[in-house]
Amino acid sequence: MKTLKPVFTNLLFAGSLLLAGPRALGFDSGRIGLGTNQIFVGMFNKVTTQNTGKNDFLGTHHMFPITLNYQTQSVSDWFWAPSLTYSLLPRKTEDGSIEESLLIIGSPFGQNFSQNWDWFAGPGIYRYTVKGKGGSYTDPSNNSFYYPDSSSTSQLVYLSGGIGNTMGDFRLALEALCLGCMSSQKRTFALSLLFSYQGWSL
Repeated sequence: MKTLKPVFTNLLFAGSLLLAGPRALGFDSGRIGLGTNQIFVGMFNKVTTQNTGKNDFLGTHHMFPITLNYQTQSVSDWFWAPSLTYSLLPRKTEDGSIEESLLIIGSPFGQNFSQNWDWFAGPGIYRYTVKGKGGSYTDPSNNSFYYPDSSSTSQLVYLSGGIGNTMGDFRLALEALCLGCMSSQKRTFALSLLFSYQGWSL
């Protein structure tokens, strides 16, 4: 429940802002959006990364990476909305010995299906970097474990789909991602909750 609490708090805050504003289309040509995410990576995994051995259903939680996107009309009422997501503040382990950062480049196509609802889907590239600071850890049984002192990066192609709701200049979107969808060994799933302001346009 500790992991889910900030998500529902932010969702409640975002929902209150959406309900307070006027209706608006989710996709509009020339619109620029800037927002922040709650991203859960490794949903349904059976391998845990926690010291307690507990496996969270939603996986590893990355809070507040920044997302920038641009919307342009492509064909008829379809829109192309490329996006760039980057974690300005890397996620750290409890002892600070390891840092994890994300870089996500998305290329979804979307369509408005009501006055303020939209849906979208498309491919993207997910880049995950782990950086170790070295050192060691000794558990209560006096077993020593050593942390890496180098960095490692993995890059996966993903497919995603989701829905969004827009009120005024604010948008709330829920997106499901299949990372490494072409590989049975690397395939995993992620969930993203994006709250953004898109009151700018070109």
